[in-house]
Amino acid sequence: MPDYDQIAVIRTGAVAGLCTCIVYPLMIFARLPTLGAVVLASSMGPLLGLASWGLREFINLDRPRPAATLGAISNTLAGALLTAMLLVQLSGRHTEWR
Repeated sequence: MPDYDQIAVIRTGAVAGLCTCIVYPLMIFARLPTLGAVVLASSMGPLLGLASWGLREFINLDRPRPAATLGAISNTLAGALLTAMLLVQLSGRHTEWR
């Protein structure tokens, strides 16, 4: 039986995953000021990391699986790299507007 903390992490991960699915298209398709785009780009990595850890807890409900932990760590690092890449692209776009 999962404990309350594990259920809370799974729920938080699910909400973070849904927010990631909303933030990315919004950042791509909406015409936002630079500050708004930077805020959305900065939120992508942490949201992806939270979603990954929530998915890990969901996968590990019945028994621990090392592959789930490895996947969550890799996906969290990918979220950090995605955030860095998006911020670099936004800085290049910002210099083109001047």
